[in-house]
Amino acid sequence: MAQLTKAVLGRVSGRLGDTVFRQRKGKNVIGTRPARYTPPGDQASIDRRSRFAFSSKLAQAIYSLPELAAFWVPLTPDAMTTFNFVVQKNILIVNPGSVSDLTTITPQRGFGIVCNTASISGNTIAVALAAVGSASGIDVTKEPNAKLAYVLSLTGPANQTFPEFQFVPGISETKPLSLDTAITFNIALSGQDVASFQSYSERKILLTLLTLGPADTPMEYSGTVVTAVTPTL
Repeated sequence: MAQLTKAVLGRVSGRLGDTVFRQRKGKNVIGTRPARYTPPGDQASIDRRSRFAFSSKLAQAIYSLPELAAFWVPLTPDAMTTFNFVVQKNILIVNPGSVSDLTTITPQRGFGIVCNTASISGNTIAVALAAVGSASGIDVTKEPNAKLAYVLSLTGPANQTFPEFQFVPGISETKPLSLDTAITFNIALSGQDVASFQSYSERKILLTLLTLGPADTPMEYSGTVVTAVTPTL
């Protein structure tokens, strides 16, 4: 068993292959999994492992978007990495192996938005938002533009050789923001992402509206909206 005297990895716990990470008196302790270790097979333990795996992969998708990471970093507790903070935020509010209506890609609630529809036709997802409204407190003279940050969640693979779930993160095009006007964003997917979309039975998008200031700098964000993406015939 070994100890890391400098927390270059932040606070680490869990298992990677045959290596086991634990926290002991504020230090990272590295050991090996017992040769005959058998993970608990009760449903609660299975669900807990599923939530952890799902939240970890979702955190990777969220953190891969600099516009979103910029909001998470300042709120990360001192003794925790931002990645672990994102995992911790979601691990108790995701379903085993899928998102819930409470799953979040933003660190706090943010201002409110309403998604009227999210549909896909060909390789384009169209997200139609209702007017944001003046109650949001947004000053469009200082935040004249907006864009969507999103993570597409794909679960229920048609083929058992596919991963149990996949995530497709991205940022939409920039559009002018008017508080009294509905706005639609068109998200173009790559051919590979379209193939992934078609290979899963449950397709949901987690999205947040980002307001943009000078030089398109992200200023504020809405609460996360989770909605199904409906194919358009």
